Amino acid sequence: MSEARALRAQLPPAPARLAGGDGKPQFGLYAGSVRDASFARLSDAPGILQRRLMEKKWQYVFVATPEMMLSLAVIDGGYLSSGICAVFDRGARRMLVNDNPVLPPICAQVGDDPADGMSARLLGPAIRARMRRAEGRVSIQATWAHADVDLMLDVSRAPPPITAIAEVGEPGRFDLTQKTVLVPAEGEVRAAIREKGITRVEDVDAVVLENDGTLSVSWESKRPGETSLVDAKVPGGGRAGG
Repeated sequence: MSEARALRAQLPPAPARLAGGDGKPQFGLYAGSVRDASFARLSDAPGILQRRLMEKKWQYVFVATPEMMLSLAVIDGGYLSSGICAVFDRGARRMLVNDNPVLPPICAQVGDDPADGMSARLLGPAIRARMRRAEGRVSIQATWAHADVDLMLDVSRAPPPITAIAEVGEPGRFDLTQKTVLVPAEGEVRAAIREKGITRVEDVDAVVLENDGTLSVSWESKRPGETSLVDAKVPGGGRAGG
């Protein structure tokens, strides 16, 4: 913690805008957030088609508790959309959810504001995810196939973010990254086992993604004579029974 505080003390404050007075990106490592990250003031801003092919924008959140870890991202790749939803059970040491779809470009939207006013959304088959920031709080709501996420992050209680603006690859190309850590979070994450009325992760043998996209939860039955695969599908469309 002392090293982190020393590093932030040595960093200059982030500029108000991505573009400087000369129309060029203001390269550097800064403390705080760039309020205006749009391309509008850049002198060599790419055209609409070129920007669609080269620009990548995303919002990513990682939340860890003693019980689980969640990774959630909305990714606007320009010519395609994607996202990440991963839930790891720390007690059982296994993934409950791990999904990374590839979708048409119209499915994702990530705004240019990295601070208050930030917005990101991803829509697709069995996917509805949204992140929004206002008044120092970030709302994260997602229904993602077999996971439900409802979180509120209090950024106002976190240390100032660190912002990096750096040249990348060919002349005129650059990367802008803002990282905020130690953000208090509240809410809940629900995975597939909740749909079956199972409250103890220890009772679950596996969560299986079937060929038709549905989920089967294999769990240890408490009733005598039943198999632990009481919800698993068997050839012919039926389900295993005791």
